[in-house]
Amino acid sequence: MPFDKNYGQGNDLDNPGTKTGKMIEVELATRNCVDMNAPVLSCYDPVNGVGIQIFANGATFSSSGSSTFTDFKEETHIRLGFMVECDERADRCFMSVVADGVPQGIAVYSKADTFKQANPQQIVIGSDECDVDLYAIPFRIARSNETNTIQ
Repeated sequence: MPFDKNYGQGNDLDNPGTKTGKMIEVELATRNCVDMNAPVLSCYDPVNGVGIQIFANGATFSSSGSSTFTDFKEETHIRLGFMVECDERADRCFMSVVADGVPQGIAVYSKADTFKQANPQQIVIGSDECDVDLYAIPFRIARSNETNTIQ
């Protein structure tokens, strides 16, 4: 579960996400969609609003107090990244959605924000309203040198 720990909380300097950042990537394509608002991949806790939601043509990444969004074209093979990173020297934390390696939605989030879900959710993939081709889900709990991939 990607949100069972609080990676990225800026006021906890012992937190691995604060020191190294964290990236969750999803490589997929959506096809034959009849409802563009139907989630095709979700790991989202509605209790505290933390997690990721991918729709037929867009994606949202939310902490307990901030969120960012990007859109993309349906029927396109795309790699979406959801990243948190804190800059200890500048005393700022960033969250972003990255599409094919290019940052699309970037938000500064409060160091008091949490990325830990109140009720940790499993990753749910699939939709009755849209076909999903899933290629990979890499998790990086460091700046790209430690990778765990589900393929």
